[in-house]
Amino acid sequence: MSIFKFALLISGTVLLFQCCKQATPKETAATHLDLKNIDTTIAAGDNFFKHINHLWNQNTKIPATEVGAGAFFDLQTKSEEALLKVCEAARAVTNAPVGSLEQQVGDLFASIIDTLTIESKGFTPLVPLFEKINALESPGELIKWVASEQVNGNSLLFGFTVNPDDKNSSKNIAQFFQGGLGLPDRDYYFRTDEATRAIRNAYSDYLKKIFSLIGADSTIASIQATVVLNLETKLAEGHFTNVELRDPQKNYNKYGAAQLSIMTPHLDWPSIKKEMQLNTDSLLIGQPKYFTTLDKVAWSVPIAQWKTYLKAFTITNSYNSLSRAFADAGFEFYSKTLSGQEEPTPRWKYAVNVVDSRIGDLAGQLYVNENFDTRAKDRMTEMISNLHKAYAKRINELDWMSDSTKTKALEKLAAITRKIGYPDKWLKYDSLVILKDNYFQNRINTSRYEYLRTVAKVDQPVDKSEWPFSPPTVNAGYSPTTNEIIFPAGILQPPFFNPNADDAINYGGIGMVIGHELTHGFDDQGRQYDKDGNLKEWWSGADADKFKSLADKVVGQYSKYNPIDSLTLNGELTLGENIADIGGLAIAYDAFKLTAQGQSDQKIDNLSPDQRFFMSFATIWRLKMKDELMRQLVMTDVHSPAEFRVIGPLTNFTPFYKAFGVVENNSMWKEEKDRIKIW
Repeated sequence: MSIFKFALLISGTVLLFQCCKQATPKETAATHLDLKNIDTTIAAGDNFFKHINHLWNQNTKIPATEVGAGAFFDLQTKSEEALLKVCEAARAVTNAPVGSLEQQVGDLFASIIDTLTIESKGFTPLVPLFEKINALESPGELIKWVASEQVNGNSLLFGFTVNPDDKNSSKNIAQFFQGGLGLPDRDYYFRTDEATRAIRNAYSDYLKKIFSLIGADSTIASIQATVVLNLETKLAEGHFTNVELRDPQKNYNKYGAAQLSIMTPHLDWPSIKKEMQLNTDSLLIGQPKYFTTLDKVAWSVPIAQWKTYLKAFTITNSYNSLSRAFADAGFEFYSKTLSGQEEPTPRWKYAVNVVDSRIGDLAGQLYVNENFDTRAKDRMTEMISNLHKAYAKRINELDWMSDSTKTKALEKLAAITRKIGYPDKWLKYDSLVILKDNYFQNRINTSRYEYLRTVAKVDQPVDKSEWPFSPPTVNAGYSPTTNEIIFPAGILQPPFFNPNADDAINYGGIGMVIGHELTHGFDDQGRQYDKDGNLKEWWSGADADKFKSLADKVVGQYSKYNPIDSLTLNGELTLGENIADIGGLAIAYDAFKLTAQGQSDQKIDNLSPDQRFFMSFATIWRLKMKDELMRQLVMTDVHSPAEFRVIGPLTNFTPFYKAFGVVENNSMWKEEKDRIKIW
């Protein structure tokens, strides 16, 4: 799934108890809320996120092997523990037939945790690749080899996928996009602040380390690290910024053979397509600027420097399948320096995530048998229907949109399909060869198998039954080209969803998530796709201008938030997610009001239905992250940090003001005329 075409979910007290007339209640089985962590020193109307989560935050220590703690991390660990049982049970089946589900899951897991065998091989699995790199004599051979390695999962210099054609969404098309960088994004190569310079220095140290591990002395390793970093900087100059990557029109560039040869005269696209087993005329080139840059750099940089670069990236792409020294080097930079993780992830956790990512539909079948409450599908179906009704009502009542655009918006809303829990049709891996004692080869085998499955889709009709997530995934999503919302089994658990909880809890939790994903169909990106998933203008010009004016207000609001140090949020980068958060909360609340509890005044633990709804909403964003990860996400992530995913939408939502008695002297107060309402 292309990174540009899928929207994911994933980053008052005094007044409250004037309403409740009672001290903080204890948490009970009926509550389904954590009330013991409410901070009565922070008013609900000053910072509702901290009001609900501050004491938890103060009392919570991030485990040394994690980069954060909270709802998402807890569910991720729960899914990993469930997958561990699945993998261990499969591994215990000693007579499983070759090619069976148990054999493939069990043997892949066994090969990953067999660290003794991995250690004994050192970096010898890379030797054949290094020999091929050493044999390269020209830029043409370089590009040809890079293309051939895409088939094996060794992605070098550019990215590749097959997805629906944005302007002909019923048909798949081959898509190329920018790549080639070892740092999180282009700005890490050009920012001059002290923190970013420190990261570049640490990256250089990482490069020196891996070169020394394959035999270079300290002087040569230092020279080689400089070569790689300089080469990456040249490539980074051709990269779109993260904000530019959010523009669907700018990232839609269809080329035929003649156009490609004009754009990149040195790149031999017939040879590239042959090596990648692509039999097609049209390609989507997401970021042409990058490929024109690559075309120039590949032919202007000496081949010896490229060989150094290719070796570094081949190691980086596979360090966890090599001996411990390589894994430690990768951890030290990519996990510790960039994200603040203090100790390596336990091998079993790494192993189950590899199984999930590479043969997720096999492990997923075993996972759902033991871990998915079938009642969730029925309850989710009902909730989604209520959110559809609520959204339709809100569209009809918009005062800024014309009737003609409303009609088309309602048609698009009605056309959104839903996927809940797990696929109706599982992917098969019948001919996939998994070896019990060779993790490195299993990486290649699984990559090739999935690659060949993927390229077989080129120029073929889109199969809308396919899932972008495995069942244990703790996330949710919306796809604009298929106009669908997806909720894997992994997220359909407390605190997001609880089949035993009252509606306030579920609508404030998973209901907000549903509303968030529905709103992605109408955020600044999603609104550019029609009901059939085609990138196409279906708005009147006046309505588009009014939408942009409202969206600019969202940019302005979030750009003022300061999550850490001197870093403020990039309101343009996070715009789509912020629109989805603001809209998702409002739609979930309206849908909640369609339920019996939502229409009643009956209290539970002296909390009104509305108060429970908003408290559930704040609880699902209970997250604490390492400062290093927070800084990285503020620079690169399209999602706002958790605190602002709570206070941002609530600041604009009048029912919250009423539920908690928010008044003008509260920090979250906005004049009603200034509260942003798009959907």
